[in-house]
Amino acid sequence: MANVLVVDDDLNLLRLVAMVLKQNGHTVLSAVNGVEALMVYSTYHSRFDLVLTDIQMPGMNGVELAYRVRALDRSVRILFMSGFVPEGIELPPDITLLQKPFPLDQLIQTVGQTLAA
Repeated sequence: MANVLVVDDDLNLLRLVAMVLKQNGHTVLSAVNGVEALMVYSTYHSRFDLVLTDIQMPGMNGVELAYRVRALDRSVRILFMSGFVPEGIELPPDITLLQKPFPLDQLIQTVGQTLAA
Protein backbone atom coordinates (compact mmCIF):
# COMPACT_ATOMS: atom_id res chain seq x y z
CA MET A 1 0.00 0.00 0.00
CA ALA A 2 0.97 3.66 -0.19
CA ASN A 3 2.35 6.37 2.06
CA VAL A 4 -0.11 9.27 2.07
CA LEU A 5 0.05 12.83 3.40
CA VAL A 6 -3.48 14.11 4.13
CA VAL A 7 -3.96 17.87 4.48
CA ASP A 8 -7.15 19.59 5.62
CA ASP A 9 -7.98 22.37 8.08
CA ASP A 10 -11.21 20.59 9.08
CA LEU A 11 -9.94 18.36 11.90
CA ASN A 12 -12.95 16.04 11.86
CA LEU A 13 -12.60 15.38 8.14
CA LEU A 14 -8.83 15.06 8.46
CA ARG A 15 -9.20 12.39 11.16
CA LEU A 16 -11.90 10.53 9.24
CA VAL A 17 -9.95 10.45 5.96
CA ALA A 18 -6.76 9.37 7.76
CA MET A 19 -8.64 6.61 9.60
CA VAL A 20 -10.28 5.27 6.44
CA LEU A 21 -6.99 5.25 4.53
CA LYS A 22 -5.23 3.48 7.42
CA GLN A 23 -8.02 0.88 7.57
CA ASN A 24 -7.36 0.24 3.88
CA GLY A 25 -3.68 -0.46 4.45
CA HIS A 26 -2.09 2.91 3.77
CA THR A 27 0.46 4.62 6.00
CA VAL A 28 -0.82 8.12 6.74
CA LEU A 29 0.67 11.33 8.09
CA SER A 30 -1.49 14.42 8.34
CA ALA A 31 -1.26 18.20 8.49
CA VAL A 32 -3.82 20.91 9.25
CA ASN A 33 -2.64 23.44 6.67
CA GLY A 34 -0.33 23.90 3.71
CA VAL A 35 2.59 25.30 5.70
CA GLU A 36 2.60 22.36 8.13
CA ALA A 37 2.18 19.94 5.22
CA LEU A 38 5.19 21.39 3.43
CA MET A 39 7.28 20.96 6.58
CA VAL A 40 6.16 17.33 6.93
CA TYR A 41 6.73 16.67 3.24
CA SER A 42 10.18 18.26 3.31
CA THR A 43 11.15 15.97 6.17
CA TYR A 44 9.75 12.74 4.70
CA HIS A 45 9.28 13.49 0.95
CA SER A 46 11.06 10.42 -0.36
CA ARG A 47 8.54 8.30 1.53
CA PHE A 48 5.28 9.77 0.15
CA ASP A 49 3.41 8.32 -2.80
CA LEU A 50 0.41 10.66 -2.57
CA VAL A 51 -0.54 14.05 -1.16
CA LEU A 52 -4.30 14.34 -0.61
CA THR A 53 -5.10 17.98 0.11
CA ASP A 54 -7.98 20.36 0.54
CA ILE A 55 -7.82 23.34 -1.80
CA GLN A 56 -9.06 26.19 0.36
CA MET A 57 -7.10 26.52 3.61
CA PRO A 58 -5.81 29.48 5.58
CA GLY A 59 -2.28 30.54 4.69
CA MET A 60 -1.00 28.36 1.88
CA ASN A 61 -3.81 26.84 -0.21
CA GLY A 62 -3.71 23.33 -1.63
CA VAL A 63 -2.81 24.43 -5.16
CA GLU A 64 0.25 26.32 -3.95
CA LEU A 65 1.15 23.31 -1.78
CA ALA A 66 0.88 21.03 -4.82
CA TYR A 67 3.24 23.21 -6.86
CA ARG A 68 5.76 23.35 -4.01
CA VAL A 69 5.62 19.60 -3.42
CA ARG A 70 6.03 18.94 -7.14
CA ALA A 71 9.11 21.19 -7.11
CA LEU A 72 10.62 18.79 -4.57
CA ASP A 73 9.46 15.60 -6.30
CA ARG A 74 7.87 15.48 -9.77
CA SER A 75 6.77 11.86 -9.30
CA VAL A 76 4.53 12.30 -6.25
CA ARG A 77 0.82 11.96 -6.95
CA ILE A 78 -1.48 14.82 -5.90
CA LEU A 79 -5.21 14.51 -5.25
CA PHE A 80 -7.37 17.51 -4.35
CA MET A 81 -10.52 17.35 -2.24
CA SER A 82 -12.77 20.37 -1.94
CA GLY A 83 -16.37 21.46 -1.56
CA PHE A 84 -15.77 24.15 -4.17
CA VAL A 85 -12.94 25.75 -6.06
CA PRO A 86 -12.75 29.48 -5.34
CA GLU A 87 -12.87 31.80 -8.32
CA GLY A 88 -9.43 32.69 -9.57
CA ILE A 89 -7.81 29.42 -8.53
CA GLU A 90 -6.74 27.38 -11.51
CA LEU A 91 -6.18 23.68 -10.91
CA PRO A 92 -3.25 21.97 -12.58
CA PRO A 93 -4.58 19.91 -15.50
CA ASP A 94 -3.08 16.58 -14.39
CA ILE A 95 -4.62 16.52 -10.91
CA THR A 96 -7.96 14.96 -9.96
CA LEU A 97 -10.52 16.72 -7.77
CA LEU A 98 -12.56 14.71 -5.28
CA GLN A 99 -15.69 16.76 -4.65
CA LYS A 100 -16.73 17.16 -0.98
CA PRO A 101 -18.82 15.73 0.52
CA PHE A 102 -17.84 12.32 -0.83
CA PRO A 103 -18.82 8.79 0.16
CA LEU A 104 -15.96 6.89 1.79
CA ASP A 105 -15.98 4.21 -0.91
CA GLN A 106 -15.43 6.97 -3.49
CA LEU A 107 -12.45 8.19 -1.44
CA ILE A 108 -10.91 4.73 -1.46
CA GLN A 109 -11.61 4.25 -5.17
CA THR A 110 -10.22 7.67 -6.18
CA VAL A 111 -7.10 7.25 -4.06
CA GLY A 112 -6.53 3.84 -5.70
CA GLN A 113 -7.02 5.25 -9.19
CA THR A 114 -4.70 8.19 -8.49
CA LEU A 115 -1.97 5.91 -7.18
CA ALA A 116 -2.33 3.60 -10.19
CA ALA A 117 -2.17 6.43 -12.75
